[in-house]
Amino acid sequence: MLNPTIQVIPLSDYPLDKLEQEWNSLFNRSAGCFFLSWNWIGSWLSILPTFDDVYVVRAVNCSHSLNGYALDDLLGFGIFCETKVRRHGFVKSKQWHLHRTGNEKLDQIWIEYNDFLLAETTAVNTETISNTKNKNLSSQQIRTSMWQSLLTSQPHTQNVDEFIVNVAQTKWFEQLQSDLISGSTTDLTNDLGRFKYLTSSRQPGYKLDLKDNDLMEHFPKTISKSTYNHIKRTFSKLKELNGESSVTFDIVTAPKQIDVLLTNFCTWHINKWKNTNTPSGFLNEQFANFHKLVCINAECDNEATTPIAFSISVDGCVKGFIYGFKDKSSFHFYLSSIEPNSDNKIKVGLLLQSMAIEACRNMSLNYYDFLAGEASYKSKLSNIHTSFANLTIQKAKFSFNLERFLSRAKSFLVIK
Repeated sequence: MLNPTIQVIPLSDYPLDKLEQEWNSLFNRSAGCFFLSWNWIGSWLSILPTFDDVYVVRAVNCSHSLNGYALDDLLGFGIFCETKVRRHGFVKSKQWHLHRTGNEKLDQIWIEYNDFLLAETTAVNTETISNTKNKNLSSQQIRTSMWQSLLTSQPHTQNVDEFIVNVAQTKWFEQLQSDLISGSTTDLTNDLGRFKYLTSSRQPGYKLDLKDNDLMEHFPKTISKSTYNHIKRTFSKLKELNGESSVTFDIVTAPKQIDVLLTNFCTWHINKWKNTNTPSGFLNEQFANFHKLVCINAECDNEATTPIAFSISVDGCVKGFIYGFKDKSSFHFYLSSIEPNSDNKIKVGLLLQSMAIEACRNMSLNYYDFLAGEASYKSKLSNIHTSFANLTIQKAKFSFNLERFLSRAKSFLVIK
């Protein structure tokens, strides 16, 4: 396998315009998930209070000198924020968070599909690689090489105790763990085997395959007859109460209009999530500022990766909206804000979801992605299940071992 050259560079030493150019170039050769687009990453960097203790990890085709690499030689990018924490009074840890800060307020923007930005296999520049077996370099191999370097050979990371990747797909982490400790991709198996590879806060993810014509022909009846009946009944009752042409559905793509929806109709979202463990992000100034930036940056960004909203109105009055992100293949449903209705037979949220799904199908997208989190409507409107989790790669330390032992003991006593 080709071993990319991995560098860790303080963000304060990396010109931001250069990083933006390189990131966009690599993104165009990647799987293209919105959460790893420069719109998301650049907007996130804009709300950070400082670039101190922020590091760029870069993978480059090592057949070129580092001073003369071309954009096509870029293989991987990631940005880590360093923080120091103390848990339970006795556990001290220096943590590196991928595309997050470790600060709850700043991290409430809720990145998903968290990972390195990686070149797809077919997009890797192999023109200067003489060994033909290296031409089959995969995204997983690039990812493994980057983590291997971070865990074993980078001066900046030698004192890092925990690497944390929140809301990531579990499938690549499980494969990474296997690659790192099996010895199949590295001669440093003993060193890598001393790390603990932990998963927590597992959550299901849901997607709908919009290209499944048999499924979509009579959707959602083909998945859930009860859901179909709820949607049909809601549409009929709204027309019955307000007139045949009273219900309108709008696709909102203009960034300024999306911002108006987020600003003017967020109260329903705030009220729905108050007094819960996850209050609405609209109460968080950093959350609101971030999404304003995402909308502003979309005006000069690639049309293939952009925020988009869907709204439903009755007699010209907005009754709810969906906000999410469109990328090369998917619409990622991020949040909705729906006006409450005293009639429990009127399911405006379900009706709006079904309309948005049909709109995305007409855009020739492949998937309608409900992202991570359990919800009955997600399972009723989807046919693909995925898995997300918070991932931690933890150095071998006595305090960590003791922490895990005490946690297991506590769980045992609670069960007893």
